[in-house]
Amino acid sequence: MPQSRMPEPRPEPSPPSQRAWWILHAAVLATGVLITVAFSPPGFDFVLAALMIPAPFGIAIAWLAMFADGGHAGHRSWQLVIAPVVAAAVLVALIAQVPREARWALSRPAFDDLVATLPVPAPGTAPDWDGWSDEREIGTYTITAAFAVTGGYWFYEDNGAFFDDAGIAYLPSGPGPELADDGFDSARFHALGDHWYTWTHSW
Repeated sequence: MPQSRMPEPRPEPSPPSQRAWWILHAAVLATGVLITVAFSPPGFDFVLAALMIPAPFGIAIAWLAMFADGGHAGHRSWQLVIAPVVAAAVLVALIAQVPREARWALSRPAFDDLVATLPVPAPGTAPDWDGWSDEREIGTYTITAAFAVTGGYWFYEDNGAFFDDAGIAYLPSGPGPELADDGFDSARFHALGDHWYTWTHSW
């Protein structure tokens, strides 16, 4: 009587190579850096942000595939946590506006030096300053226009905020209703400290 053959065990999937993990980690770190750079201006870099949209999805798919292929087994299991940890760190940094604050910290000395040469703003009046309407590099920002407003100075940053304008303002008396006279009654502000603000404003 012929003996029945036992089914052969299915081979275990071979875990991803060390090189594959390093490529994934490099992609995660590069994506995280570029996303933080995209959201470091007063608004955001629309082109860079749009280019980065597919990256997290691609990384997530690669991570899941490597997990399914045995990346969870053996001494390489610790590598599974790197991508989620970096993703969480980037998300927390964006919510806390860390990239925006860090870029401002690098650029603030240049802005302080600029306003130190201008007339001191008085509440309720616009300083006597013509400003400019061409591109100039101030710190790490490209400023495309600058002029006096009621109670301070207004700087347009090159990136904007998608359909909105965005930039930096120096307002020693703070944002007030008098800015409506300059057409900025609907501007939204984020305080940077010591009379400096980022702003966004719809057309």
